[in-house]
Amino acid sequence: MNISILNTPYVDLDDLIEEHGEDKAQVLFEQFRNTPPKVEPDKEFAQSIVDRLPKGMAVLTKVEWALEHPESESDLLWCQHYHFYFPTIKSEGMVEVGANHYYAYVEGDENDGETWKRQGDAIQYIEEAVTRLNKE
Repeated sequence: MNISILNTPYVDLDDLIEEHGEDKAQVLFEQFRNTPPKVEPDKEFAQSIVDRLPKGMAVLTKVEWALEHPESESDLLWCQHYHFYFPTIKSEGMVEVGANHYYAYVEGDENDGETWKRQGDAIQYIEEAVTRLNKE
């Protein structure tokens, strides 16, 4: 499966320089930055998040590819972003899935809602944060 122009969701500039030389590496790095993966993000996974939460807690609003740190000049990682709306607290949130991480965010939660979690923990965090914010 061709996930990106370089067949990987991650690229390191130093590795590209070593493999292709500096001039070509810079071109490949910028092409990678400007070209999202060719495969669709996993919509079934996104729906599984909604299904694991209490009924009506979350509405899936958007599924997309995004760079973890788009401004990076040394390495880039394409991640899947799953955006949600939480009707009971009139707030938004997101789960980011990268090659080696899950990141969960609920707008308005402590720590600005940002937290790094494993898959199951990310879903549990969302449920607990939305429930807690709904009581406030």
